[in-house]
Amino acid sequence: MKFSALLLLAAVSEAARDTLANPGYHVNSACNSLTNKVKFDVGKTGRGMTYIKYCKYAPWLGTYTHCVEQFEDEKHVQDQAFDFLIKNCDAVDVHFTHEQLRDIAANATPYINHNANFTAINRAPVEFNSSAYDLSYRSGKEFKWQLDSGTYFGAGLVAWFALVILTGAVINFAYKAFPQTIFGLTQRPVKTFRQWFSLPATFGHKHSAPLDFKIIQMATPTRVQSFVVFVYIALNIIFMCICYNLFTPNDSFKTKSDQLARYVSDRSGIMAFTQLPLIFLFAGRNNIMMWITGWSFDTFNVYHRWVSRMMTAHAIIHSVGYTVIGARRNALGVYFGRTYWRWGVVATILCSFICIQSIYFLRHRWYDAFLFIHIVFAVMFVVGCWWHCEDLGWMQWVYASIALWCFDRLMRFVRMAWSGKSTGVAQIVGREARIVRIEVDYSQRWKFFPGAHVYLHCLKGTRKPWESHPFTIYQSPEAAAENKITFLIKCYDGMTNSLFNYLDKNGKCSLPVLMDGPYGSQHPVHKYDTSILVAGGIGITATYAYAQDSIKRGLKQHIVFIWVVSDDEYLKWFSQELAYLQTADNIEVRLYLTRQSSRNGGTTVMSEKNGGTVMSEKNVGVHETAVHTTSSSEENSDKASDAFSLSSMGSVAVNYGSRPDLCVEIPNIVSQAAGTTSVMVCGPPLMNDDTRKAVALSLDHTDKRVDYFEEAFAW
Repeated sequence: MKFSALLLLAAVSEAARDTLANPGYHVNSACNSLTNKVKFDVGKTGRGMTYIKYCKYAPWLGTYTHCVEQFEDEKHVQDQAFDFLIKNCDAVDVHFTHEQLRDIAANATPYINHNANFTAINRAPVEFNSSAYDLSYRSGKEFKWQLDSGTYFGAGLVAWFALVILTGAVINFAYKAFPQTIFGLTQRPVKTFRQWFSLPATFGHKHSAPLDFKIIQMATPTRVQSFVVFVYIALNIIFMCICYNLFTPNDSFKTKSDQLARYVSDRSGIMAFTQLPLIFLFAGRNNIMMWITGWSFDTFNVYHRWVSRMMTAHAIIHSVGYTVIGARRNALGVYFGRTYWRWGVVATILCSFICIQSIYFLRHRWYDAFLFIHIVFAVMFVVGCWWHCEDLGWMQWVYASIALWCFDRLMRFVRMAWSGKSTGVAQIVGREARIVRIEVDYSQRWKFFPGAHVYLHCLKGTRKPWESHPFTIYQSPEAAAENKITFLIKCYDGMTNSLFNYLDKNGKCSLPVLMDGPYGSQHPVHKYDTSILVAGGIGITATYAYAQDSIKRGLKQHIVFIWVVSDDEYLKWFSQELAYLQTADNIEVRLYLTRQSSRNGGTTVMSEKNGGTVMSEKNVGVHETAVHTTSSSEENSDKASDAFSLSSMGSVAVNYGSRPDLCVEIPNIVSQAAGTTSVMVCGPPLMNDDTRKAVALSLDHTDKRVDYFEEAFAW
């Protein structure tokens, strides 16, 4: 897993090595530029033909080598300059050593033309005056610096994220190694910082839920994420606006405007390439940075999108800049005839389309289509980058990006192979809510942990077995006893809809499955004195796993387990799990049923009387209740054969016809807690956002530590 981080470091190091100051480079640049301005009798030297002829033409070689020795006294610097000529001549199968080039310079000295007309045809070596050399040296050095600046500033952007990730890693380590130190950070400045910076969404309190501007929907980062993104964008803007040393006369450009156009175009293009490894690293499932920091895939996805947008902005600036340069030279037709130019245009168009195609509305409305197009166009984009830079350079960034992508894909296959082909018993347990349960007898080569999720491939029952979707895993009491894992899947469109229809037609059946995982990390909720677990609908799978873990550890922490569902159908297929929670006297279960009973039109209180189940119509608030349940072996969850009483095992508060006011309920629980409190939520976006807001409010209700953890998977 460390391979991905090493690749990124290698790309930065290689770029730095290639762009470090090299005195010989500037000497070579000046002498090569001056020598190429001399009109020699070598015939036509079109694109790609220059060194084929020059490396075999004595007057050109004599002029160049004499220039190097004339204006540079240090032998090692001369050798550095000669290295460039040696490399170029090697490419056309003409080979020299340093001593041979010195011999050429010595042999040329008697034939030097000191007063040559550079525009007339020359058949002898020529000599340049110091003013011409100095101008060429200065112009070449500035041009090289401008090229290098793209790499330096791009590496600076990478360094910003390295600093952010290092900070996250330190905090994550502190939570695990020194929790008491973290728990002690409850001073007023710390609380204020957390209330106004580290906890809230950027605007208002919407983070999981998108901001809706009628036509436009936008996912909103947290303020911490927005700060990271804001600094990143600011650095991009600053780096594109500084350090342009424009001067005339200039040996490379006629005007300052020409200089600026070229420098901006080059810098933006190179900076775009330096961001490619970050884009692929942040998008991968097997991103070691998630393990180091404890951050979710969602967090890195935020950074992936913004780095991609800035990379695209740089690519557009680069393309527009070179289009302007080509138009000024009346050479656009010539440029478009070059392979690297055409592929650069293709790459810019593709990355621009990818950004447009990735807007919130499109990717959420047609996710499967979005994902397919995204991957195909991303591959084509990388191909475009490859052909654009194969001859120009900066390929290390492309190599690193491809390696990261291949590593991520390889690790997916490795994880699936390690998990092995498994068999799952699948059945519909909630017909109205379209809930499917799958109990999987897996290889047990990896250990289940709370917070884990896997990407599930169903090899039967779906139209596209190669597709996978992430699902939280947990262990029902029955599965835990048999060392199996459990999936509860709410079926929508695509793969899950196909699965639901298959089970609806065939009933309970066995399915061969492949699992890519596990992914995710376990939040340290077990280290707190009180833990508030909030779930909405199918989000119960995440919070239940943490409550179950607390019971298995034998912890005495106070757990408030809040579950909000639409009706009592949910209680049927989760009754065994609720019963298991009630075996622990330190767990307080609060259920909220927002609608009337799924079986009749009234609000139902279910109670047990004389061994049977009696239904009564009442307007109620909170009640001691028994839950009508279905045996796990039943294929049709709508046919109940027995009743299970939670009230016989402990107090279960059931609220009918209402949703919890989390911004009131959570602060109340926190204010009554004896020590530290963790709040974890997994539910619909609005519930997650309300819980986040409630935790921020709760900081004013206690002098103890309160931490927020969220289980969500956003695209």
